[in-house]
Amino acid sequence: MQAVMGRLTLVTEHTDLGPATSRADRAMDRYAGGDDAAFVELYEELAPRLHRFALRRTGSRSAADDVVQQTLLQIHGARHRFVRGAAVIPWVGLIGSLALW
Repeated sequence: MQAVMGRLTLVTEHTDLGPATSRADRAMDRYAGGDDAAFVELYEELAPRLHRFALRRTGSRSAADDVVQQTLLQIHGARHRFVRGAAVIPWVGLIGSLALW
């Protein structure tokens, strides 16, 4: 997102992913673009981080498992709204935090 003249404008298409992007960023970019096979890579990158985050917040492995599952379902449902070329971790962190509510 970028602020333009006091208004918020979404950048809807940006695929110039340079070498500084993470494996998760590249996988999410492909997944948001319709590459369903990229979900496996995205899962491998995000699930352990999400689980650690949720476990710290909930103190329960089963609750953390539920948060990971819910977050990944939310990612799937919202992938068409992901700003391609953006960093995925902050976006997933927001979704993961919402899943804890």
